[in-house]
Amino acid sequence: MINVNLSNVMAPCFYSVHKAVLNHEYDIYRLKGGRGSTKSSFIAGEVYNLLLKYPFACAAVFMKQSNRLRTGAYALYRETAIRMGIDKYFDFCLSPMQITYKPTGQQILFFGLDDPFKTKGISTGDPNTYVAISHFEELDQFFGVGEVDTALESLIRGGDLHWCFQ
Repeated sequence: MINVNLSNVMAPCFYSVHKAVLNHEYDIYRLKGGRGSTKSSFIAGEVYNLLLKYPFACAAVFMKQSNRLRTGAYALYRETAIRMGIDKYFDFCLSPMQITYKPTGQQILFFGLDDPFKTKGISTGDPNTYVAISHFEELDQFFGVGEVDTALESLIRGGDLHWCFQ
């Protein structure tokens, strides 16, 4: 088991949320906070933590505009892995945009949701894994909950456990 250092990505205000995630108290975690609240760093840390804890889990990270993925969500996840001291266990690939956990092949996949129906047919390509974790980065950029729900309907299949961060 890899020793994960969440203290570099988790502000004390998120400790109770972290406990809820560990205990899988909810399927959807809608976090509040403005710019600089560290919620995105916290979520990225939780995604890595869940990936390491559950070998069947893969993640999908969404931003509204696909042209902002590389400098937005993908950069955040790369930086978070470095801050947690776990980057050496992951391969970071820009094309296709994904991060792969070397020991198991689990993936963090990145998508722009210019069209929410783009999520149809998302697959990990491995029958032993499924997209159990989703992260909608910069939720305020999406056109309402309906757009997010459309994407989630395509993802929530393949297993019993799911975590959605918004």
